Amino acid sequence: DELAGRNHWKSSLPIGTDLYDPEVLSETLQDFARLYAAGDVDGLMFAMRAGLVRNIGGICAPELHRKTLVGTKRDVEDYVNVV
Repeated sequence: DELAGRNHWKSSLPIGTDLYDPEVLSETLQDFARLYAAGDVDGLMFAMRAGLVRNIGGICAPELHRKTLVGTKRDVEDYVNVV
């Protein structure tokens, strides 16, 4: 991806796109961090389970996974790595 110049796409945040919602991912990760810091294991499990069941923020959009050879948008990868 680096040689093909696709890393810029991975790092850039979409502006005005219907592809996925980076704000939802950011807010959800902040919620996870808050619950973790508070030691709220039950709340964290509930929040994470809800995120796994749904297509949160549109991260399952096939177009997100066709642009590069490895991975997708960095914020989507961050979310998946946390979960």
